[in-house]
Amino acid sequence: SFCAANEVPAASPNLANPGADDVAYLAPLLADALAARSERLAHACARALKVVSRKGSNRPALGQEGVEAACAALRDPLSARVASQAASALLNMCYDEARAADAAGAGAARALVEATLRDGPGGG
Repeated sequence: SFCAANEVPAASPNLANPGADDVAYLAPLLADALAARSERLAHACARALKVVSRKGSNRPALGQEGVEAACAALRDPLSARVASQAASALLNMCYDEARAADAAGAGAARALVEATLRDGPGGG
């Protein structure tokens, strides 16, 4: 799969290709997966978001929508693995100054802190 082939940044064929990818579908798909309470799809979307957000040329296209989708996955995580992938994607997106500003405006710091304090989905 795309994510498996690109899991390790140093060996990622996607990261080695400097061109931007078509990432417009990822944030809406993650939001839909969260709304549908589909853990499997949300995990796959958050994982893909983590992988593509490593590439600087993709971060502008992910936009505020990408940041907000990652934050939503942290605020109401369907599982620890979804939250983990969303947190990694958020970190990657914040290497872009505009995405970092979006993250600040979306309450990302609070979402990250609360996610780390949770004892699993639903709190604890």
